[in-house]
Amino acid sequence: MLFHTKIHFFVQVAETGSFTSAAKTLFITPTAVMKQIDHFEYELGFRLFERTPRGVHLTAAGESLYHDIKQLQQQEGAAIQRARAIEQANTYVLRVGVSLLYPCTPLLVHWSQLKQKHPEFRLQLVSINEDRHKVMQNLSLLGQEFDCIMSPLDSITCSSQCQFFQMDFCQFCITLPLSHRLAENATLSYQDLHGERLMLPPRGDHLIFDQVRNQIERDHSQIDIVEGPLYHDLKLYSQCELANILLLTTSNTPDVQPSLRSIPLDNGLTVPYGLLYSLNPSWITKQFLDTLTQNDQYCNRASKD
Repeated sequence: MLFHTKIHFFVQVAETGSFTSAAKTLFITPTAVMKQIDHFEYELGFRLFERTPRGVHLTAAGESLYHDIKQLQQQEGAAIQRARAIEQANTYVLRVGVSLLYPCTPLLVHWSQLKQKHPEFRLQLVSINEDRHKVMQNLSLLGQEFDCIMSPLDSITCSSQCQFFQMDFCQFCITLPLSHRLAENATLSYQDLHGERLMLPPRGDHLIFDQVRNQIERDHSQIDIVEGPLYHDLKLYSQCELANILLLTTSNTPDVQPSLRSIPLDNGLTVPYGLLYSLNPSWITKQFLDTLTQNDQYCNRASKD
């Protein structure tokens, strides 16, 4: 309510016809209501109610004031709705696809430093399917159910289906059970992995992962490479844990299971990390990415444009 508190009390008494009934509605005592009305009448210089043993009734002046106030209240509600509509019309919602394997924490951290300068944008988090067999389906929904996905990009197949806005780099990690002999290490080297089985994606689609494979095959044949699927999901983590197979991952992926730990692999290679977005992005997506580009102290653009 934009109106004075005494006016609110006046309207309640007028509509209930009783100080006691108005007090119940307002959750205060009848005495407090009467004091407010008395003060209001004193300020106005005329009486609003006739007090009778059967209740209170509006005077002619009170009746006139009541009807005018109700009209003003309706105008107030309409004014607030118009203002809200204008505000919403000037707010652009960017839908960001997220899951346990695709956390958007880096984006939220960056955006927290920019949003005060750009209040016209609002981020809406949308859950995406985590099944590794649904990766291409997720990409097909870019621009429909969500505008972008926070993810590393090292897949030729994925690159053909979307554009990429690079914000950072992520390094390689080895994900292994907490019970593993290497679980207490701060970092890992290829020598640490000698005698272990390590799951990698098939050769040919993930070019930087292929560089890891090349390094291992050339200099560390003591590591047993296990052929895995093209993409990861939560089921794959569980399968590797049960089979005591180490999994090559990237540092954007959190410790998705309490029984597993991801440890940085010191091999000198990194993977681009940022936002996947549609080949035909919406105007809002373009504006948002342009905003990030203008703040290049946080990120650098690397798209297919």
